[in-house]
Amino acid sequence: MISGMKQLACLACALASLLVLCAFRSPQLQAETAVVQNQPPTNLPDSGREGYCWTGSIAAPYRTDAWRCTEGNAIHDPCFSLPDGNYVVCGANPVTGDSGFTLKLTKPLPQPEGKASADTNQAWMVELNDGEVCTPFTGTRPLVAGQVATYGCSPNADGRSSVLLGDLDNGEPVWKAKAATLVRRGTEWKAASIDVVPVKTVWR
Repeated sequence: MISGMKQLACLACALASLLVLCAFRSPQLQAETAVVQNQPPTNLPDSGREGYCWTGSIAAPYRTDAWRCTEGNAIHDPCFSLPDGNYVVCGANPVTGDSGFTLKLTKPLPQPEGKASADTNQAWMVELNDGEVCTPFTGTRPLVAGQVATYGCSPNADGRSSVLLGDLDNGEPVWKAKAATLVRRGTEWKAASIDVVPVKTVWR
């Protein structure tokens, strides 16, 4: 009887340790998704890079100060206007703290095509609760499991690639995204799993 009680006690301790370990490893779900209205820094040094912007941003179409720009053969989207109108800031990554670089404009900016909107479920950068970072597709949007993939994401912890399907859901304080984990089968990418996941932060 005593031996059985000891076994039960050991099992209870093991389960308790496992629960603590899982809680430690699992990302904490915050009370609401952080919505950040990105503002480009105005004190970046001149990078010496030049180019021009020919249309509004595809990644951030809800902003009248966001542009799709070219530098040689490279395309940058979004780039953000600076107050002087002679430069834009491209390549920013708020997750890593990279402020981006200045692009000196060789042509005047075009007239904004849309209207500014702060009430949108779109974002030009998304951080999921597990740390994955996703950005909008600005070219052809692939189809995954018959659904349009709108964002491409950094690799998962296990090295798999993933995409977000459809629109972000901002109907509750914690935004949700439909994430598809991809596996390569032959020459095609297929969805290994599709899950609704919480969003930690969006930058707009």
